[in-house]
Amino acid sequence: MTDRSPDPKQRAAARREELLARLREHNKRSLARADTTRRVAQSLKVTADGIQCGDVLAAGGVPHRVVDVRELQGRRKRLEFENGNVYVLQPWVSITVVRERGGDGALCGRR
Repeated sequence: MTDRSPDPKQRAAARREELLARLREHNKRSLARADTTRRVAQSLKVTADGIQCGDVLAAGGVPHRVVDVRELQGRRKRLEFENGNVYVLQPWVSITVVRERGGDGALCGRR
């Protein structure tokens, strides 16, 4: 009997691709509801200092849009999402976000 389960690296890569696909789908739905101005979405890997309002990130496998960013002691960032959930991000942690920009380069989705 052989073990056909993928190794942990393959599972992690597949999970990462699945999360990025979900973020892109969430972004498409958001853009469909938005006005008709041209918008560009880019996937970025950032640390706590790089998080901005309007970024979409996967927390627990679910896409969440950041509506408020506050700095805490020790350069940590307190992220508040549209649904009211809060997440504290340590300064050394890298996270992949999807960032929407309008045609003029301005941030979209600010509250």
